[in-house]
Amino acid sequence: MCTRRSTPARSDASLPDPPPPLPPPAKGFVPREEWLPFSEPELQVLATVRRWLGAARFDAVPLSTRLALSAEVLFTPLSL
Repeated sequence: MCTRRSTPARSDASLPDPPPPLPPPAKGFVPREEWLPFSEPELQVLATVRRWLGAARFDAVPLSTRLALSAEVLFTPLSL
């Protein structure tokens, strides 16, 4: 004869209280600049490259390559 062990039922009182809900974001909330993938100068560089390549070819470039390209163009000193 097979006997089955019953597990004691958990009481809701033994569960921790859920965390309080997060407050809604403040009106006019804008994320900090370092959260954004590109700065304004980088966006200008990428807009120029997009015009050169055309929208379809530019959109095929991976985001990581766009990041590297914009940083390289902006932070490489020009040799005149």
